[in-house]
Amino acid sequence: MNNSNFISNISLNQFFKFGLLGLTINIIGYLFFLVLTIFLKLSPYLVISFLYPLSILISYKLNKDLTFKQDNSNFNIYQIAKFIIIYLSVYFLNLVFLYIGINTFNFSPSFIQALAVIVLGIYLFLMQKKYVYV
Repeated sequence: MNNSNFISNISLNQFFKFGLLGLTINIIGYLFFLVLTIFLKLSPYLVISFLYPLSILISYKLNKDLTFKQDNSNFNIYQIAKFIIIYLSVYFLNLVFLYIGINTFNFSPSFIQALAVIVLGIYLFLMQKKYVYV
């Protein structure tokens, strides 16, 4: 798929559904992040290391069924592998965001994580649309 076809094939309905599901999953995840880092004093790096695999599973299932309406009867290991690779890239980008935001700019982890959710959410939609749910 070339880039001009990719851009024209982006469905606003899919983007809205992806955004709504992502927003819901991330609000819940962010609340867990706050509780675990502020109240339980756990490391933000440890917390996102726990929350990412959980959100990956939930996101894959919901986006496959609701956003991109993929057939549930076929198990596609290549699709799942691409999905996981994209999420791993987001995980490492999230760690970089946290590290730079906290250590270079002295921002709070909660602020950096909120910013990361927005930026990385857009990246996730584009990568999944182009490489996973084609």
